[in-house]
Amino acid sequence: MSTDDQDPHGLREQIARNQETIDRLNHDLAKRTNDVRIIQQVSSEITSTLDLGEVLEIVLAAMDRVLGFQHSMLLLAEPAGDTLVVAATRGYGRPDTDVRVRIGDGVIGVVAERRTLMRVGNIGVSLRYLQAIRARMQAAGQAPSGDGPVGLPGLPNVQSQLALPLLVKDRLVGVLAVESAKPNAFDELDEVLLRIVGNQ
Repeated sequence: MSTDDQDPHGLREQIARNQETIDRLNHDLAKRTNDVRIIQQVSSEITSTLDLGEVLEIVLAAMDRVLGFQHSMLLLAEPAGDTLVVAATRGYGRPDTDVRVRIGDGVIGVVAERRTLMRVGNIGVSLRYLQAIRARMQAAGQAPSGDGPVGLPGLPNVQSQLALPLLVKDRLVGVLAVESAKPNAFDELDEVLLRIVGNQ
């Protein structure tokens, strides 16, 4: 007797498909449960104070502890609307606040300008390319010499960055950014987690 004779209606195949569906649903449920836990934990910490500086520090500390984002910064839009100022940092040694970024400059400035999340996975290659172009332009007298804009606090060997605009009713209030020394360190799940925190 063949296997087909024992299972004429594809019962085994149906059972296997059902088990795959159950496994996928269990995985989705576990992920959603974890997302809710993250929202609860970050929300309860944020609401522990009304002081903006403390709230920002709590957010970055929670992102480090709960999500594993060890290097992060939060920049706030200035009233004039053309710059962002570093309001809080985590994981960079000394805090470098009062550093400004023009909207449209660099990853963070572009995120602010376009008001959309951006994930960059291999910044090192891009930075070396841009530095080489700048050096050639300076040598040809086509670019000003000097160090350029004041640098953001950040990793000297940054390879990956994930930045999210913070919006209130379509008005830009700031940018939340995380970075890593590893290439392609962030993925779609990290985007989701950063959005969860940003929506708080």
